[in-house]
Amino acid sequence: MKYVSHYEEGSQIVRITDTVSNTTKEYSISSAVELAEGSDEEIRGVNTALGTVRDFSEALAVESMRIRDKVLGKVFDYGYTEDWFLYPIFHVENLTSELIVPDWAEILSESSFRGSNSVVEKVVIGKNLIDIQSMCFKGFSRLKTVELNSKLALIGKQAFYGTDIVDICLPDTLEYIGSSAFTMCRSLKSVKFPNNLSEIGSSVFNGCSKMESLVLSENLMELPEKSFNGCASLRSVTIPGRCETIGESAFCNCDGMKELIIENGCTYIESCAFQGCDAIERITIPASVKEIALDAFSGASEIAYTAYKVWRDSGV
Repeated sequence: MKYVSHYEEGSQIVRITDTVSNTTKEYSISSAVELAEGSDEEIRGVNTALGTVRDFSEALAVESMRIRDKVLGKVFDYGYTEDWFLYPIFHVENLTSELIVPDWAEILSESSFRGSNSVVEKVVIGKNLIDIQSMCFKGFSRLKTVELNSKLALIGKQAFYGTDIVDICLPDTLEYIGSSAFTMCRSLKSVKFPNNLSEIGSSVFNGCSKMESLVLSENLMELPEKSFNGCASLRSVTIPGRCETIGESAFCNCDGMKELIIENGCTYIESCAFQGCDAIERITIPASVKEIALDAFSGASEIAYTAYKVWRDSGV
């Protein structure tokens, strides 16, 4: 395997290491790109750059991120993914309150804006972006507004962790949201899943204490552990029938929940799924449920626990 082993910002020279022969050679940027394009063997870090740039030559050419025609920062480092793909990391200085991702970007790589300060209040995603990878905007503590496009398919783990987002419109094209993508977004008030969304990671909205409204996707197959743990302001939740499993602590400590409707088709309710939901006044547990953990409704309201006992005694 060959991979880019060294590059310094502003340099026109790149070093490529061959792990088979254990040799390292220097190439000009143009020669490195030509070598990659003309070789049957993949050269990691040259063929593909995961990030706000789409190939290695463009990655090395980009020295700044432009937002509303202002140069806000420079590429200060290059990192590698687990697959040895190169990606740029932007260090953003003198940042304004609005960050616009350019239309030519298709992927925002893991930690693309690592080290950025916290003055950004609005992010506008370019029209061609399809993938926001892990931790892109983690730590943007003043970020309140995110305008997504109509092509976005993936949001990675911890992508918006700890931001101050109030509302977000998830596009119909969205297929996946990674673990903890919106964890501790304490100002987020409402979420509506598009029906194309079939998979979410664990703790995806964990600790979103002001979330009042939640509409789940009809095609969601599972609610992983701690999906909405601590969403204390939720009032009503309907679990679609295609969602077979409600995971451990999925709605634990949602102590403002008054209505819980589980549609026919759900099969498993795991440990502590509704623990501490002590305000439930109306609940539906369908006959399709085959197994409920003993502590699934621990500390829940008397009405909820009674519904559980009725289900248990029915011998389903």
